[in-house]
Amino acid sequence: LHKDAFREDHFSSSEKWFMDESSSSERRETKRMEENHEHHQEQHDSWKQQQVSSEEQRRPKETERRSEEERRRSSQQESRESQQDSSRSASREEGEEIPDQEMEELRRQLQRPIRVRYVDGKVEKIEAEKDDPEWSVNIKRGPLNLLQITRSPKNSELLDKDGREATSNVAFDKSRERLFRIMEPDVFGECETQYHIRDSQQEQNVQVVTKTKDFQNCRHRLEEYVSFMRGRAVRTNVREQHIQSAVQTRMRVISDRSRSERFLIQQADCRGEQVFRFYSEKGGDVVIFQKQILQLTEAKSKIEEQDRIPEPSQPEPKGDLIFVFEKQKPQESREQSQESFVERKERITRLCDELTRGLKETISEETPMAWMKLVMELRQLSAEQLKEVYQEKIPMITKSSREQTTEEQDSETRKLLVDAFSMTGTEEALKALKDGIDEKGIMEEEALKLLSGISLSINPTTPKSTGIMLEIAKSKQIAENKELRKTAWLAFGTMVHRLAKRPQHMAETIQLKREYARQLLSGVQQKDSDEEKTMCLKAIGNAGLEDTVDRLQEIISGKDSATTSTEIRIQAIYALRRVARKLPHKVRN
Repeated sequence: LHKDAFREDHFSSSEKWFMDESSSSERRETKRMEENHEHHQEQHDSWKQQQVSSEEQRRPKETERRSEEERRRSSQQESRESQQDSSRSASREEGEEIPDQEMEELRRQLQRPIRVRYVDGKVEKIEAEKDDPEWSVNIKRGPLNLLQITRSPKNSELLDKDGREATSNVAFDKSRERLFRIMEPDVFGECETQYHIRDSQQEQNVQVVTKTKDFQNCRHRLEEYVSFMRGRAVRTNVREQHIQSAVQTRMRVISDRSRSERFLIQQADCRGEQVFRFYSEKGGDVVIFQKQILQLTEAKSKIEEQDRIPEPSQPEPKGDLIFVFEKQKPQESREQSQESFVERKERITRLCDELTRGLKETISEETPMAWMKLVMELRQLSAEQLKEVYQEKIPMITKSSREQTTEEQDSETRKLLVDAFSMTGTEEALKALKDGIDEKGIMEEEALKLLSGISLSINPTTPKSTGIMLEIAKSKQIAENKELRKTAWLAFGTMVHRLAKRPQHMAETIQLKREYARQLLSGVQQKDSDEEKTMCLKAIGNAGLEDTVDRLQEIISGKDSATTSTEIRIQAIYALRRVARKLPHKVRN
């Protein structure tokens, strides 16, 4: 920009070039309202002075009436101010104030320099210091994104080609306007961008450039979904767009007619709207409004040495304009892990206390966020650490002492932690659950919730985690309780189904499916009771394994009708609900 400072005389221009007619009308209306307000205020002050000067001449009744009117007007004014304050407060983002230490760290990182390769209006390369965090570089990409401009695209880059030009397009010809579409990269990715370039009618060598992004047509759109709820997408023929964006940027550009490559961006105004739809159109949206204004205040042909920004000491390539997500942190060492566990346990305690207080009163906007943070904290713990937290916060209750529960045992903290543990969905949580059941340190009601919750939330489902659930289902402690045994086997069937859908390691998966089918079918022998058969058939239905079809066919056909009841045959039919999609002809026959 400093190199191309050849039109400094234009910098004094201050017209509001970037606002459309509606916004201009809005400003005019606002100005008229302010003038009217000042006029009325002057009239009100004049009237008030007249009232004061003649106050001694008025009768007592008039004085009382005027005082009453003043009180009423004052009350109305206070009411209006209160409503305005409430509206402004509601429009502001509510959140915790950033501590001074964190703010100082934020400022320190953002002040670190970057080096940018800027060629013909395009940001081609960004370099930053080696230890400059990715979030800091991403924030610095924001202002650079406003400088991205294509004024003279090549014919091969155009999406609207008429075939009349074999060479590069001449960006600024005799026409006063130009319209074209190209694929242009920016912080969102590489998407279709429509350019509208027109010459200013009031000033020479000034152009107004408007570019509009079309996010429905992208070669690469940067997206990453993060949620503490885990599941899978529903299969549908219609692909729903969870993110809908609309962004428009207007620029005031000073150009050189004699040399089209010379230009200077005087001002850039970007307005955008990002709409995130969680589940469906009926589920509600989250809307983010974007407003960025970048204005050039000074341009120099030569920069003095003392005014130069120091370059990065150890420069490292950081890519181009496209946003970069943070990489996962490497696994901590044992010493670091133990130190961070103490801090994390303190945060878990604070979150539990905060949630308990919030649930006792009215649920505030911060309550769901605190709940998500609690689940995220638990997901970072190992099996031993989870056991330690569980034993501290949820003391062991035996059957004999269940009737004499104390206030602490029935506290909201206990219920919150049980629910949070069930949503943890990690292999370490499943190990901790197995140890707790083996040591008889978990109540029956809580074990039921944890078994079903972890089996549904665990991600990814691995052979190791599925094997742990099988060990739980076959353990002696589980065999002593019918409800626990039933829940464990149903959870095992659910995890087998999710494991079977893995595309990788097909040979290993096939062998595991056969073994799991054998385990599940062992409970539907003729010698087993109807209750045992029903439980295993439900687990088989959850698993949806092809290797169970032949045995299910025998039960359904009534081969053992003398020992097989109608209810068991119906349950066997229902157990084909998932495998019917894989083997439709065999199931139909």
